[in-house]
Amino acid sequence: MKISTKSVLGFTLIELMITITILAVLALAAFVSFSKANMRARDGKRKADLEQVRGALELYRTSIGSYPPSSSWGVLMETLTDTDDQYLSSSVADPKSNGNYMYVYTTPATPHAYSVCTAFETGVQAGDQPGLTCNGTRCCLYNP
Repeated sequence: MKISTKSVLGFTLIELMITITILAVLALAAFVSFSKANMRARDGKRKADLEQVRGALELYRTSIGSYPPSSSWGVLMETLTDTDDQYLSSSVADPKSNGNYMYVYTTPATPHAYSVCTAFETGVQAGDQPGLTCNGTRCCLYNP
């Protein structure tokens, strides 16, 4: 009686292990690529959010005469999305929503200046957006 090294389907164990390894490597590469694309997309949303808030703050200043006083982000969003004087259509929140990335709004002593800051998941260059100043992954819009 002759013993065969082929399995029932005609493949050896080595051939199956090589195929599974190749598929696992391809799946890992796709996952890493997908993760990086998601990070860039969330950072793009953060940039758009900063611009949206900048526009709303300028509309607020035009109406009221000064920027809102420094407060928590939630209070600022309530001020800008107030139904009487709506400067933003909806509240701006971080796309990841895990608490590690958040927006910060501050005003210095003068009522004619502000900064809106957030952290990015990927390295962002300051030249990516006019007025955006970055230090590592933390970026801020300053006015003036």
